[in-house]
Amino acid sequence: MRLAENPEWAPELEKLRIKASITDSEFMHGVRGLGRARKELLIEVEERKSENSRAGGYGKYLTLSVSHQTYKGGRKISRSFGRLQYGRRRY
Repeated sequence: MRLAENPEWAPELEKLRIKASITDSEFMHGVRGLGRARKELLIEVEERKSENSRAGGYGKYLTLSVSHQTYKGGRKISRSFGRLQYGRRRY
């Protein structure tokens, strides 16, 4: 990540939110390196997944799962998950 190589860029940046895959280890290594270079910067890595499913023949549902992990100083400080379900039911 170029921001880790140049910590003087955006000196007033307090939070960086990135939409990416949490399972990509090379990318996450760069995120943690950025956190070590900028100790006070909060970095949130967000991952979204959606899937269409049928629930017992009652119609189609769309399930959206959102998770994000927060890093500060190169260490994970929190993790949260959310799940939304939308759909139509046939009677």
